[in-house]
Amino acid sequence: MAGLPSLAKLGSLAAVVALSTTGAEAQQALALRDVAVVDTRSGAITAHQTVLIRGDRIEDIVALGTEPAEGYQVIEGAGRYVVPGYMDMHAHVLDETAQGDHDHSAGNHTTQATKLELLLVNGITGFRQMSGSAEMIAAGKALNAAEAAGEVVAPEALQVPGEIYLGQAPTPEGARAFVRAQHAAGADFFKIVAGPREASLAAMDEARALGMGVAGHLPVPISTAEAVEAGFTAFEHLGATPGNLLDCAKAGPMIRAKMVENMPKGPMELPPTFLLNPTLYTAEKVAPALQGVLGTFDPEICGALGQMFIDKGVWQVPTLIRIRGMNFGGAAEYRQDPNLQYLPPETRAVWEELGAQFETRLSPETKAVVEATYALTQRITGQWHAAGVKMLAGSDLGGIWVLPGFGLHREFIELEGAGLSPLAILQATTLNAGEFLGRAEELGVVAKGYRADLVLLDKNPLEAASHLAAISGVMTRGSYIDAAGLAATKARIAAAAK
Repeated sequence: MAGLPSLAKLGSLAAVVALSTTGAEAQQALALRDVAVVDTRSGAITAHQTVLIRGDRIEDIVALGTEPAEGYQVIEGAGRYVVPGYMDMHAHVLDETAQGDHDHSAGNHTTQATKLELLLVNGITGFRQMSGSAEMIAAGKALNAAEAAGEVVAPEALQVPGEIYLGQAPTPEGARAFVRAQHAAGADFFKIVAGPREASLAAMDEARALGMGVAGHLPVPISTAEAVEAGFTAFEHLGATPGNLLDCAKAGPMIRAKMVENMPKGPMELPPTFLLNPTLYTAEKVAPALQGVLGTFDPEICGALGQMFIDKGVWQVPTLIRIRGMNFGGAAEYRQDPNLQYLPPETRAVWEELGAQFETRLSPETKAVVEATYALTQRITGQWHAAGVKMLAGSDLGGIWVLPGFGLHREFIELEGAGLSPLAILQATTLNAGEFLGRAEELGVVAKGYRADLVLLDKNPLEAASHLAAISGVMTRGSYIDAAGLAATKARIAAAAK
């Protein structure tokens, strides 16, 4: 299949990438000939191999010269590198409502279909949805069912949470009932961002009792250790701002107490564009707390925290590109990114306005604090990774300056800046994701019996993180898109966005 054909609607889903073959044809036998197979477990590279694919599975891997049986469609790899499909482990892809044709949040006008296409052409064959509702859970299941049936070609919705807990059920009893409702709706995990201390702890405990993972931000009134003890399994953005960083600082307990004292009483009125870049609206207020963290950071305390994550099997999803995009919200490198051409004019206009506001609304002192906070976040990420804390790669697609697909490629660069090797970065988006999802036997490795989710690369991915973006072919469940198809899809999206 040379490219992605026109969009088609599927039931209550928004438009998704349509597959031009029938279900029967999707079971065709393919031979990806003469490729260098990268083993994500060991880092070994075996050149001159032919990957045999039947349906959505890798049937076998044989040395070049062992010709496939008659009936295989041959795809010439010409010595290129083959790695597993990437998984964006923190993204907002599915629509707010199953009936919508785009993400209706302020400043995000990119259709769900376009997001799915841009993810796929950038090598992303699966995503972990990080906003949820009953409608999104149903949409994710419908998308996956259609993809499995060969009706569409699109990345898999790997996990979808229920409604996010923000403290809307403020009592322990109410919080437990809230979690039970998300479980009953079919949520894959429980996501928490904020809430009162006792209610938040009760919610985490209830999720653990129901066998649900707990992921998200660290509520301000709770320490990292308390959250882990209550059942936290994955911290996003290092627990957000200041999140886990508070527990890496000598003055952390004092700063937390002050923040709790100053927490707003009752619901907050937030501008429609708040979620695009919260730093723009909160930096001046939280700058003193961040300055306290920066001034009293202790690598030994932080190391002990990392060891707790290792001992308890807790994951980190740093989303460094999201944090950097917020903390350098007016940077020219983002405002002049050529990949903005793939976004609708309405989105580009809102982002440009917020970028301009970042430069004028924040004082130089505050900008210096948030920039230094990002540097510390990146440093801690590197420290924890070196110690053995489990890491996943996620872009937080949905926030300002994070583009579908391209954002994960930028995350690879930021992780490299944190000290992760190219192999460790590749593992964070493939091997580790398979383990985290409990699907280590079918995702994240190029081997016999695994899903035929593959990325063909022009450059050795173990030499530099940037090489993970040198994509010349993408396969998802055995459906292949060649370089011409990738380029044509990008060109069509760019033309439509003018």
